[in-house]
Amino acid sequence: MAFVSSFAGVSSGGIAGVLSRTFFPKSGFNAPEAIKPADIAKDVEALNSASVKGAIQKLASYRDAATALRKDFKADPQLAVGAKARALFTISDLRNVLNEVDSIFDEDSQKETDRVVRRIIQDVEELETSAAVRPGTPRSPKKVDRVERWFEKLDSDFERLLSFVQ
Repeated sequence: MAFVSSFAGVSSGGIAGVLSRTFFPKSGFNAPEAIKPADIAKDVEALNSASVKGAIQKLASYRDAATALRKDFKADPQLAVGAKARALFTISDLRNVLNEVDSIFDEDSQKETDRVVRRIIQDVEELETSAAVRPGTPRSPKKVDRVERWFEKLDSDFERLLSFVQ
């Protein structure tokens, strides 16, 4: 019996230790505000280049387009959000703009900015998916809330990335 109780104590502590290291490998892991915009290292020369300035303006226009689409969605919850989002956000163009903006950061800062870049692309994909409805079927209040949450996440991620370049 003593063996069983000591084995149970060791195995549960061991499992907890392994799980905590697996899910939380270091302090601040997966924290949305792990790095502050002021702590991000930028290449000033690259930041002042015409291509990066154009990409930042394009990124801001994507944010503005998402905000306008969200406003339209609030006015009409049955709006065809998926089709409009596909027209506004061509994933390959969006990825090119995001990569151009991301190129101004140093390697350590890119760990954070890459997460934001991936989240923006994921948000656009999930927005399209969550907004889908069967033809002739109205969007339920639960589905409207889900779409609204993806708009919130997309807006937050655009703002986060833009805060790094200002």
